[in-house]
Amino acid sequence: MKLNDLLNARNNYNYPSGHIKVDLSCELTSENLKPVVPNSPDCFSSSLSLDNYHNNLLISSEKESVNLGIVSVQYWGRCFVKGRVNHSQALVRAKWLLDGNAKSNKNILNENIGFETVKKLIGLTKENRIGDAFWELKSVPHLGVSFGSKLLAFINPEKVGVYDSHIARYLVNNIEQIKLLCHEVRETDTILKSPQSFRVYDKHRFENYCNLLQLLAAKLNQMGISYQWTDWDNTKNDWRAIDVERALFVLAQREQK
Repeated sequence: MKLNDLLNARNNYNYPSGHIKVDLSCELTSENLKPVVPNSPDCFSSSLSLDNYHNNLLISSEKESVNLGIVSVQYWGRCFVKGRVNHSQALVRAKWLLDGNAKSNKNILNENIGFETVKKLIGLTKENRIGDAFWELKSVPHLGVSFGSKLLAFINPEKVGVYDSHIARYLVNNIEQIKLLCHEVRETDTILKSPQSFRVYDKHRFENYCNLLQLLAAKLNQMGISYQWTDWDNTKNDWRAIDVERALFVLAQREQK
Protein backbone atom coordinates (compact mmCIF):
# COMPACT_ATOMS: atom_id res chain seq x y z
CA MET A 1 0.00 0.00 0.00
CA LYS A 2 1.12 3.53 -0.83
CA LEU A 3 -0.12 6.97 0.14
CA ASN A 4 -1.31 7.34 -3.43
CA ASP A 5 -3.68 4.42 -2.85
CA LEU A 6 -5.37 6.40 -0.09
CA LEU A 7 -5.62 9.44 -2.35
CA ASN A 8 -7.24 7.49 -5.17
CA ALA A 9 -9.62 5.81 -2.75
CA ARG A 10 -10.72 9.09 -1.13
CA ASN A 11 -11.31 10.59 -4.57
CA ASN A 12 -13.66 7.69 -5.29
CA TYR A 13 -15.64 7.95 -2.04
CA ASN A 14 -19.26 8.33 -3.14
CA TYR A 15 -21.42 7.32 -0.18
CA PRO A 16 -24.77 8.94 -1.03
CA SER A 17 -25.61 12.16 0.73
CA GLY A 18 -28.71 12.30 2.89
CA HIS A 19 -29.64 14.26 5.99
CA ILE A 20 -32.47 15.52 8.16
CA LYS A 21 -33.61 19.10 8.35
CA VAL A 22 -36.40 20.71 10.34
CA ASP A 23 -37.90 24.11 10.92
CA LEU A 24 -36.15 25.00 14.17
CA SER A 25 -38.82 27.59 14.91
CA CYS A 26 -40.99 24.56 15.69
CA GLU A 27 -40.49 22.02 18.43
CA LEU A 28 -38.15 19.19 17.48
CA THR A 29 -40.44 16.17 17.20
CA SER A 30 -40.44 13.10 15.01
CA GLU A 31 -43.45 14.51 13.13
CA ASN A 32 -41.51 17.64 12.16
CA LEU A 33 -38.50 15.84 10.66
CA LYS A 34 -37.88 16.57 6.99
CA PRO A 35 -35.57 13.94 5.51
CA VAL A 36 -33.51 14.77 2.46
CA VAL A 37 -33.40 11.40 0.72
CA PRO A 38 -30.13 10.34 -0.96
CA ASN A 39 -29.81 11.40 -4.61
CA SER A 40 -32.56 14.01 -4.30
CA PRO A 41 -31.96 17.54 -5.70
CA ASP A 42 -31.80 18.93 -2.15
CA CYS A 43 -28.75 16.85 -1.22
CA PHE A 44 -25.47 18.62 -0.61
CA SER A 45 -23.19 18.85 -3.63
CA SER A 46 -20.06 17.98 -1.66
CA SER A 47 -19.18 15.66 1.20
CA LEU A 48 -17.52 18.59 2.95
CA SER A 49 -20.78 20.57 2.89
CA LEU A 50 -22.56 17.65 4.53
CA ASP A 51 -19.79 17.37 7.13
CA ASN A 52 -20.08 21.07 7.90
CA TYR A 53 -23.86 20.85 8.18
CA HIS A 54 -23.63 18.15 10.83
CA ASN A 55 -20.66 19.69 12.59
CA ASN A 56 -22.32 23.12 12.85
CA LEU A 57 -25.44 21.57 14.34
CA LEU A 58 -23.52 19.46 16.85
CA ILE A 59 -21.23 22.23 18.12
CA SER A 60 -24.12 24.68 18.44
CA SER A 61 -25.04 26.14 21.83
CA GLU A 62 -28.72 25.56 21.00
CA LYS A 63 -30.19 22.30 22.30
CA GLU A 64 -32.58 21.93 19.38
CA SER A 65 -29.71 22.21 16.89
CA VAL A 66 -27.57 19.68 18.72
CA ASN A 67 -30.42 17.18 18.96
CA LEU A 68 -31.21 17.67 15.27
CA GLY A 69 -27.55 16.99 14.54
CA ILE A 70 -27.69 13.68 16.43
CA VAL A 71 -30.88 12.65 14.60
CA SER A 72 -29.49 13.66 11.21
CA VAL A 73 -26.25 11.72 11.69
CA GLN A 74 -28.30 8.64 12.55
CA TYR A 75 -30.38 9.08 9.39
CA TRP A 76 -27.33 9.68 7.19
CA GLY A 77 -25.61 6.56 8.46
CA ARG A 78 -28.59 4.32 7.80
CA CYS A 79 -30.16 5.77 4.66
CA PHE A 80 -27.93 3.85 2.26
CA VAL A 81 -27.21 0.18 2.97
CA LYS A 82 -25.85 -2.62 0.76
CA GLY A 83 -25.98 -0.57 -2.40
CA ARG A 84 -29.53 0.74 -2.08
CA VAL A 85 -31.39 3.61 -0.47
CA ASN A 86 -32.87 2.53 2.85
CA HIS A 87 -34.85 5.68 3.66
CA SER A 88 -37.75 4.10 5.57
CA GLN A 89 -35.62 2.18 8.05
CA ALA A 90 -33.28 5.14 8.45
CA LEU A 91 -36.17 7.42 9.34
CA VAL A 92 -37.54 4.90 11.85
CA ARG A 93 -34.13 4.69 13.55
CA ALA A 94 -33.85 8.47 13.59
CA LYS A 95 -37.24 8.74 15.29
CA TRP A 96 -36.15 6.27 17.97
CA LEU A 97 -33.77 8.94 19.21
CA LEU A 98 -36.70 11.26 19.89
CA ASP A 99 -39.44 8.80 20.86
CA GLY A 100 -37.76 5.60 22.02
CA ASN A 101 -38.92 2.23 20.70
CA ALA A 102 -40.79 -0.88 21.78
CA LYS A 103 -37.82 -2.14 23.79
CA SER A 104 -36.89 1.13 25.48
CA ASN A 105 -38.55 4.49 25.95
CA LYS A 106 -35.20 6.19 26.46
CA ASN A 107 -34.52 9.08 24.11
CA ILE A 108 -32.05 11.93 23.71
CA LEU A 109 -34.50 14.48 25.11
CA ASN A 110 -34.77 12.78 28.52
CA GLU A 111 -32.83 14.90 31.01
CA ASN A 112 -31.14 16.61 28.04
CA ILE A 113 -28.95 13.51 27.65
CA GLY A 114 -28.26 14.14 23.96
CA PHE A 115 -27.23 17.76 24.41
CA GLU A 116 -25.23 17.14 27.57
CA THR A 117 -23.39 14.14 26.13
CA VAL A 118 -22.42 15.98 22.95
CA LYS A 119 -21.01 18.84 25.03
CA LYS A 120 -18.88 16.32 26.92
CA LEU A 121 -17.75 14.74 23.66
CA ILE A 122 -16.70 18.11 22.27
CA GLY A 123 -14.57 18.79 25.35
CA LEU A 124 -13.03 15.33 25.45
CA THR A 125 -12.00 15.36 21.79
CA LYS A 126 -10.52 18.86 22.12
CA GLU A 127 -8.41 17.51 24.99
CA ASN A 128 -7.36 14.52 22.82
CA ARG A 129 -9.12 12.12 25.20
CA ILE A 130 -10.55 10.10 22.34
CA GLY A 131 -10.79 6.89 24.35
CA ASP A 132 -12.84 8.61 27.04
CA ALA A 133 -15.06 10.12 24.34
CA PHE A 134 -15.60 6.63 22.90
CA TRP A 135 -16.75 5.40 26.31
CA GLU A 136 -19.02 8.41 26.83
CA LEU A 137 -20.89 7.56 23.61
CA LYS A 138 -22.73 4.75 25.35
CA SER A 139 -24.72 7.39 27.24
CA VAL A 140 -26.68 8.17 24.06
CA PRO A 141 -29.61 5.75 23.72
CA HIS A 142 -30.05 3.65 20.57
CA LEU A 143 -26.45 4.11 19.39
CA GLY A 144 -23.93 1.30 19.12
CA VAL A 145 -20.21 1.51 18.41
CA SER A 146 -20.55 2.12 14.67
CA PHE A 147 -23.18 4.85 14.86
CA GLY A 148 -21.60 6.31 17.97
CA SER A 149 -18.34 6.69 16.08
CA LYS A 150 -20.23 8.39 13.25
CA LEU A 151 -21.53 10.95 15.73
CA LEU A 152 -18.05 11.46 17.17
CA ALA A 153 -16.53 11.82 13.70
CA PHE A 154 -18.91 14.63 12.77
CA ILE A 155 -18.24 16.35 16.10
CA ASN A 156 -14.49 16.38 15.42
CA PRO A 157 -13.62 15.21 11.87
CA GLU A 158 -10.04 16.40 12.25
CA LYS A 159 -9.35 13.80 14.92
CA VAL A 160 -11.92 11.01 14.57
CA GLY A 161 -13.06 8.59 11.89
CA VAL A 162 -15.94 6.12 11.75
CA TYR A 163 -15.31 2.58 13.00
CA ASP A 164 -17.69 0.08 11.42
CA SER A 165 -17.69 -3.53 10.22
CA HIS A 166 -16.04 -2.58 6.91
CA ILE A 167 -13.20 -0.78 8.68
CA ALA A 168 -12.82 -3.55 11.26
CA ARG A 169 -12.46 -6.19 8.54
CA TYR A 170 -10.02 -4.11 6.54
CA LEU A 171 -7.84 -3.39 9.57
CA VAL A 172 -7.62 -7.07 10.42
CA ASN A 173 -6.42 -7.88 6.90
CA ASN A 174 -4.18 -4.88 6.25
CA ILE A 175 -3.02 -3.25 9.48
CA GLU A 176 0.66 -4.09 8.95
CA GLN A 177 0.69 -2.46 5.50
CA ILE A 178 -1.13 0.56 6.85
CA LYS A 179 1.35 1.02 9.70
CA LEU A 180 4.27 0.92 7.25
CA LEU A 181 2.99 4.22 5.84
CA CYS A 182 3.37 5.85 9.23
CA HIS A 183 6.59 5.12 11.11
CA GLU A 184 5.51 7.20 14.12
CA VAL A 185 2.95 4.58 15.16
CA ARG A 186 3.87 3.30 18.59
CA GLU A 187 0.63 1.74 19.77
CA THR A 188 -0.05 -1.12 17.39
CA ASP A 189 -3.29 -2.32 18.98
CA THR A 190 -5.88 -0.55 16.82
CA ILE A 191 -8.50 -3.25 16.25
CA LEU A 192 -11.51 -3.35 18.57
CA LYS A 193 -12.10 -6.75 20.12
CA SER A 194 -15.84 -6.11 20.34
CA PRO A 195 -16.74 -3.77 17.45
CA GLN A 196 -20.47 -4.38 17.92
CA SER A 197 -20.73 -3.24 21.55
CA PHE A 198 -19.03 -0.88 23.98
CA ARG A 199 -16.33 -2.58 26.06
CA VAL A 200 -14.06 -0.65 28.37
CA TYR A 201 -11.02 -2.57 27.12
CA ASP A 202 -11.61 -1.11 23.63
CA LYS A 203 -11.22 2.51 24.75
CA HIS A 204 -7.50 2.61 24.05
CA ARG A 205 -7.89 0.68 20.80
CA PHE A 206 -10.34 3.23 19.43
CA GLU A 207 -8.01 6.03 20.50
CA ASN A 208 -5.07 4.29 18.80
CA TYR A 209 -7.17 3.90 15.66
CA CYS A 210 -7.98 7.61 15.58
CA ASN A 211 -4.34 8.51 16.27
CA LEU A 212 -3.36 6.38 13.27
CA LEU A 213 -5.87 8.24 11.09
CA GLN A 214 -4.46 11.57 12.29
CA LEU A 215 -0.88 10.52 11.55
CA LEU A 216 -1.79 9.37 8.06
CA ALA A 217 -3.68 12.62 7.43
CA ALA A 218 -0.58 14.58 8.48
CA LYS A 219 1.59 12.47 6.14
CA LEU A 220 -0.73 13.12 3.22
CA ASN A 221 -0.89 16.85 3.95
CA GLN A 222 2.92 16.97 3.98
CA MET A 223 2.91 15.70 0.39
CA GLY A 224 1.56 19.06 -0.80
CA ILE A 225 -1.14 20.21 -3.18
CA SER A 226 -0.82 17.24 -5.53
CA TYR A 227 -2.04 14.98 -2.73
CA GLN A 228 -5.12 16.99 -1.79
CA TRP A 229 -8.28 14.93 -2.21
CA THR A 230 -11.01 15.90 -4.69
CA ASP A 231 -14.59 16.31 -3.47
CA TRP A 232 -17.78 15.71 -5.47
CA ASP A 233 -17.83 19.35 -6.58
CA ASN A 234 -14.20 19.08 -7.80
CA THR A 235 -12.78 21.20 -4.99
CA LYS A 236 -9.38 20.20 -3.57
CA ASN A 237 -9.07 19.75 0.18
CA ASP A 238 -6.58 18.98 2.94
CA TRP A 239 -6.81 15.69 4.79
CA ARG A 240 -8.53 15.06 8.12
CA ALA A 241 -8.87 11.87 10.13
CA ILE A 242 -12.34 11.31 8.68
CA ASP A 243 -10.94 11.53 5.13
CA VAL A 244 -8.39 8.80 5.81
CA GLU A 245 -11.17 6.65 7.25
CA ARG A 246 -13.26 7.23 4.13
CA ALA A 247 -10.34 6.15 1.96
CA LEU A 248 -10.03 2.98 4.03
CA PHE A 249 -13.78 2.44 3.70
CA VAL A 250 -13.51 2.53 -0.11
CA LEU A 251 -10.54 0.14 -0.04
CA ALA A 252 -12.50 -2.18 2.26
CA GLN A 253 -15.42 -2.24 -0.16
CA ARG A 254 -13.09 -3.06 -3.06
CA GLU A 255 -11.47 -5.84 -1.09
CA GLN A 256 -14.84 -7.41 -0.37
CA LYS A 257 -15.80 -7.63 -4.06
